[in-house]
Amino acid sequence: MGRIIDLDGKPFSFDPEMQSAALDIPQIASRYIEHPASGITPNRAAQCLRGAERGDLIAQSDLAADIEEKDISVRWQVNDATAEKPFASFTLENSETVADALTRAARHRGVLVTSNAAGELVFTQAGSRQTDTLVLGENLLEAIYNDDHRMRYSEYRIRGHGRGGGKSGDSAKPDSLSAPVGVVNDEGVTRYRPKIVLADHHIDTSGATQRGLREMRRAVARSSRFTAVVRTWFRSDGTLWDLNLLTRVTASRFGIDQRDLLICQVEFSLDAQKGETTRLILAPRDGFIVPAEPDSKGRGGNDAGGVDAFIHQQMKKQGITFNDK
Repeated sequence: MGRIIDLDGKPFSFDPEMQSAALDIPQIASRYIEHPASGITPNRAAQCLRGAERGDLIAQSDLAADIEEKDISVRWQVNDATAEKPFASFTLENSETVADALTRAARHRGVLVTSNAAGELVFTQAGSRQTDTLVLGENLLEAIYNDDHRMRYSEYRIRGHGRGGGKSGDSAKPDSLSAPVGVVNDEGVTRYRPKIVLADHHIDTSGATQRGLREMRRAVARSSRFTAVVRTWFRSDGTLWDLNLLTRVTASRFGIDQRDLLICQVEFSLDAQKGETTRLILAPRDGFIVPAEPDSKGRGGNDAGGVDAFIHQQMKKQGITFNDK
């Protein structure tokens, strides 16, 4: 039985196969109830495990049905007034899914979208809370280190587009307003290897630079991944391994000495050979620090942009009053 949770927002999955001949199911059920790793009630979790002990697959089917019927709860874990600010204007794009729209909105506010073990939708930022230290040969059973720079570039050039050439009194040059460009360099790539990204919405020079910084950090995070397998599902304090925690890793075999890495994926596994194990995917924390992008400005100089700003202007011209808050 496995459970996967991903900081990148991918849905977690179940593996219904379970060999229970050599397992102490009552003991596991007791621990599972004390530390529930799903959005169902403890009684339902115990029923599932007892069913597995009897070889009853109906319990697994009922468990899946309970998860499908469970309402999605939202958890906000960001302490930032700017991130909490409502959007003055946010227009859905053609054929855009709910997940894509939420991800795009979160990107503008410098927020990560993911889920937790309870199946809740979580808005968060790169964590800084320290957890257990992992040492290869002690509590770290297996380790795989992947350092791949194929997706890293020396320069990230973001090209955008604005509304016209500005207005009277603007200090910026007209070309920087109508065709803004943001450039961010990755000092870790020594040879010239540029990447050009076309912005998908109206953007200014500051927003283009923030977008370039986000692209660079994401590439750095994906280029360096550390896979760790540890014994049991629980940390030293008795709580389940969780996403968005910093762990200090020492693995001299890979040249890693007390390096802090962020947990970006967790997979719980249970089999007859190894018992309870947890597979952790770790990456540099800097890769998950998402810079917020500034709101686009409307023609009237307020925070509203796009079609909403135009509609507000027309309403004002016709003397129609509305709540600006």
